[in-house]
Amino acid sequence: KRKKKKKKGKKKKSKKEDVKETPQVAQEIVKPKEEKKEDKKEDKKPKVNDGDLLHKRPVFQDAKLWLAKTYIEREKFDLAENILMNLDNNPKTFKDVRKELAPTFAYFYLKQKNFSKAIEHLQKAIELEKKKNKKARYAYIIGQIYQKENDNTNAVAFFNKSKKYSNNYEMEFSAQLNILETGYKTGKFTKAATIKKLEKFLKDAKNIEYKDKIYFSLAEVALADNQNAAAIDYYKKSIAANTDNVPQRTESCYRLAHLLYNAENYVDSKSYFDSTMIVMTKFDDRYFEVKRYAENLTDIAKNLEIVQLNDSLLMVSTMTIDQKKDLVKKLKKEEAKAKAAAKDKITTGKVQNNRGGIASRNLQSAGIGRRPSSFSSTKSSFFAYNAKALKKGKKDFKKVWGDRKLEDNWRLKSKQTGISNEDVADNEDSDSSNDVSDSDMQRLLKGVPTSEAEKIKTKENIQDALMALGRLFRERLEKNEKTVEVLEDHLLKKYPTTKHELDAWYYLYLAHTDLGNRAKAKEYYDKITKKYPETTYARVLSDPNFVGDSQKEAQKLEDFYIQTYGLIQSNDYKKAYEKIKISDKLFGKENSYRGKFALLGAMSLGNMKGKDTYIKELKDVIVKFPKSPVEKRAKEILRLLGDKSIKAPTANNNTKKFTYDEKKIQYIIIPIEDQGSMKLSDIKSEIARFNRKYFKSKKLRVSTIYLGTDTDHPIIIIRKFKKSKDAMKYYKDAEDEGDKFLTTDVKYKMYVLTQNSYRQILRAKSLDGYDAFFREMYLKE
Repeated sequence: KRKKKKKKGKKKKSKKEDVKETPQVAQEIVKPKEEKKEDKKEDKKPKVNDGDLLHKRPVFQDAKLWLAKTYIEREKFDLAENILMNLDNNPKTFKDVRKELAPTFAYFYLKQKNFSKAIEHLQKAIELEKKKNKKARYAYIIGQIYQKENDNTNAVAFFNKSKKYSNNYEMEFSAQLNILETGYKTGKFTKAATIKKLEKFLKDAKNIEYKDKIYFSLAEVALADNQNAAAIDYYKKSIAANTDNVPQRTESCYRLAHLLYNAENYVDSKSYFDSTMIVMTKFDDRYFEVKRYAENLTDIAKNLEIVQLNDSLLMVSTMTIDQKKDLVKKLKKEEAKAKAAAKDKITTGKVQNNRGGIASRNLQSAGIGRRPSSFSSTKSSFFAYNAKALKKGKKDFKKVWGDRKLEDNWRLKSKQTGISNEDVADNEDSDSSNDVSDSDMQRLLKGVPTSEAEKIKTKENIQDALMALGRLFRERLEKNEKTVEVLEDHLLKKYPTTKHELDAWYYLYLAHTDLGNRAKAKEYYDKITKKYPETTYARVLSDPNFVGDSQKEAQKLEDFYIQTYGLIQSNDYKKAYEKIKISDKLFGKENSYRGKFALLGAMSLGNMKGKDTYIKELKDVIVKFPKSPVEKRAKEILRLLGDKSIKAPTANNNTKKFTYDEKKIQYIIIPIEDQGSMKLSDIKSEIARFNRKYFKSKKLRVSTIYLGTDTDHPIIIIRKFKKSKDAMKYYKDAEDEGDKFLTTDVKYKMYVLTQNSYRQILRAKSLDGYDAFFREMYLKE
């Protein structure tokens, strides 16, 4: 027993000694609870490798997951799938990474439009996710997929799940709107009940910022019921109510643009396609479709507006003086309303754009309508929707008026009368609007033709626009029925002596042929071949090989020119001149290369007979081919030959603002005077092709600008060159290549300039004076 007691004593003593020697151990004994908590936290963390230097979890798996996401964005789906499958099949994949795998897989399949697989992984994501808001989001996406696939029963079920999971009002509200829309389509809710519920949402103060969504849902309900006019109205209200919800604005503009297009309201449709392009991201699958519509409708909308405006001008010109005065009174009232609306900072949703002061008459059958109101800004201008503006307004009011009781006529000291000073002023203004002065008549009826010559010109404008529309409806929109309607009903019937008769007949022949109306096509065939037998149209119709032969002839002419130019380059001037002499005989005196052959002839004779002959022949070229690229080239050669009769234009006061510095960065600008049959995008493509072929190492960028309001004459900019020497090499190479740089169909000029000169042109919004400056400073000997 004594021995045991001694042993126990020794143990106790050792404990005390340990406590004294190691205070850290004492701390562990004193705080056992904190140690347990830390242990629990450590258990929750993913296990790390024993050899990990910093005892932190490796980020390798996270990096792989983000790499997979990057591959998905770049549409490298094979590489993305390989990584995702590797992570999914790896038993050591961390739990949080595995949880993130499911939505990543869903996105992977959504990008490839494999919706069934996407739904499968989204459902898995809901099971793995613990946060309710994320569950709600995944459920909402599944609902949207089912809605897109017209599986409305499942769509409603998942929108309900989204509502159940979410504790976010916006998510719940969006889900509820989708439930109402989809429920109506499935017959679960009646139309009256759905509209009543949506209108109740509109009146609720807490839904002010969601009005755009509510109007969009009302539009969808109207559309499902084939009420297209009501749907158009609701989509417009959705756009007007939109503040900063870009995705919602995109959808409203996109659907409205298509609805208006289908209703053949091409002017408004074009405007809404433009608005869709402004807000739609370029990564949207529909972006290039929208861009194509916008581009195709540009010229159509422009010509429809020309018809609408000139038709209205003619209509007003037939009015009596009293009728014109009545019209001016109405226009003055509209102006007063517009000013009042602007003064009160209230967006009316309507823009008074009468073009010359008159309200244009619709030509419904040609698809003409008013332009929609301005809606390109992303925020509403209504003051009550702007919290900052509201707060500032209250503050400013108190500074001037102090605290005032909310009551009628608060500005008046005595409330006995119910009319304020401003009301009297308003009444006086309204009375004055009934007075019509001569200046009002001139200002508001500006552009209305008064003389017979002006009326003839106005009618010609209409005819030109109608002919252009007939061609555009067929070529751009492939709507042959609209071509027939415009050319037969509006051009030929109203203007039987039109100068466009032959063109109209030809396009009507093509349109009726495509529509399968053989009798009508034969009628126009006979008209063309009998009245205009010598024209190209008649030859095309009567000779099926004519087009192919013409193309072969054009190729022969080009080949002949290339061979002749090649002889000059190899200094065989005699053979070159012999070929030039027979060019008119082979290809006719009106061939498109006649000026070029004349210039080559001058070069050949000049090299064979000497400088004097060279100068004489070049001057002959200038006389025969004025205002052409050939004339320009001949003058440049004459200046190089030292002929003093051809001088470069001297600089005037307009040129003083420009600078020349051969060592500074240079641009090239190409003002397009006439695009011919080419689109601007095609012109830029040709220039880019030329750049890749001859100046690939320079990495030149091609862009476009317009000066001021002149949108008919674009300017192409090529930037940038380190020195003027580099830019001038480009200039000369492009000039030497001629139609290989840009086709002869396009009329343009080309200038080299410094950055400072470029900025001066932009500020002045004009090229005035630069032609003379360029010739003096860059084309000097």
